[in-house]
Amino acid sequence: MTWQLYLSCDPYPERMPKAIVHVGTHKTGTTTFQRWAHANKSAIKDATGYRFFEGMFSSDRYTGQFTSDPSNFAHIEFALMCLRPERKFVGHQRWHDIGQHPDFALRFFEHLAEELNGDDLIISNEELSFIRFPDEVDQLRELLTGYDLEFIAARRNTDDFLRSYSKWMKLRSYEPSSDPHSRFYIEPDSWILDFDSLNALFPALTWVDYDVAMEECGSIIPALIEGMGFQVDALPDWEVPPLNVSSDRLHRRFNRLRWQLRR
Repeated sequence: MTWQLYLSCDPYPERMPKAIVHVGTHKTGTTTFQRWAHANKSAIKDATGYRFFEGMFSSDRYTGQFTSDPSNFAHIEFALMCLRPERKFVGHQRWHDIGQHPDFALRFFEHLAEELNGDDLIISNEELSFIRFPDEVDQLRELLTGYDLEFIAARRNTDDFLRSYSKWMKLRSYEPSSDPHSRFYIEPDSWILDFDSLNALFPALTWVDYDVAMEECGSIIPALIEGMGFQVDALPDWEVPPLNVSSDRLHRRFNRLRWQLRR
């Protein structure tokens, strides 16, 4: 059985649906954007016509044994399905355990078929930033059969990126690797710093500058919204719902005012 037989939409409609694929480079506010889009998906759909794609490990309705935290927006299923076999599990036991589960592929295709229902989509995925080979992109395009794809990504100063990424690894108890092929290799010549290599893999890739976005408004969200071709003012407030509501309201108003004054 081919993957296309799972699709609930016509893979060759008169109007091909669109998917804006956010290749979410790490430590550039990807999770922040995903939390905002997840919390406001109905309003986003009403304002833009695009529905936020719910990953297999982030959907509220998905509570299978592969996930322990439905608020986790790391869509590792795309990496497990797209990366070359020798690149999937380097230094990552959790990925190995999930990817080798006998039911993983079937459940992935069932979930993907449910999401690819013909709606225009916003797909935000950190693990796609690990793609480095044309055949891995081909696999992604195969999974998203029937969709007209556009790609967007954020980049930041490499020194700051490496510092933030190293801190994240330490918090997650990931040990630095001496293997230059590993995603946990964090020397200055690490391949994860080569943002430019993504240009050849994702044609017409739209870049957003993380450092400029943070300087202008303190968030990556408005820059990503504009990069996707949407009007910021037509969408919900772009501060992620806070724990401290009272203080955050002031913070949100300040950021929004600062952003508007700079336009």
